[in-house]
Amino acid sequence: MDKHFPVQTLKAAGVLAQRVSLDQVRIKDASFQSSGDWMGVPTVNTENISHSITPGTYRFDEKSNTLDVEIAFVATLDASKAKAPCFNIQAAFIARYHLTTTPPPADMRELFFGSFSKVNALLNVWPYWREFASSCNDRMGLPHWNLPVLRLLPEAGEPKSAAKKPASAAKKPSTPKPSSKAKKKG
Repeated sequence: MDKHFPVQTLKAAGVLAQRVSLDQVRIKDASFQSSGDWMGVPTVNTENISHSITPGTYRFDEKSNTLDVEIAFVATLDASKAKAPCFNIQAAFIARYHLTTTPPPADMRELFFGSFSKVNALLNVWPYWREFASSCNDRMGLPHWNLPVLRLLPEAGEPKSAAKKPASAAKKPSTPKPSSKAKKKG
């Protein structure tokens, strides 16, 4: 599953990622349901499973220097597309981070906390969502399927590398060195 972000968002998220530690990931709420008889269904075509992610909403606590990020996920198999019974699995997780440095200034928090919540928190919570969905799948007796790998990419039209060399790192023109061969005067 590919998620695209502006390069500025990827960079800002990376800056904050170096200044936090992940303390906890917990489920806020969750549910799963299945309809119909799955006994005669040998496989689930994962192309028929729709996924949605509600990106991280965050709350920063000044006193404890913690950042809580909530991310909600849904995976649904539509029976009409799949020619099989349907299912729906959903969960909202809260990831708690501790800032290891002074927080960004108030006027920069949306950029850094917002970017981090959409990018890094999503990457951190994705394995928990995958495990939860897989466990629900097994408990409902559904044919096994896996959530796709999550790839975070720059938006179309932006450079593939989010880390550009600063202008100061540009190659300087070389100055010619004096020739080591001196003319002999005779």
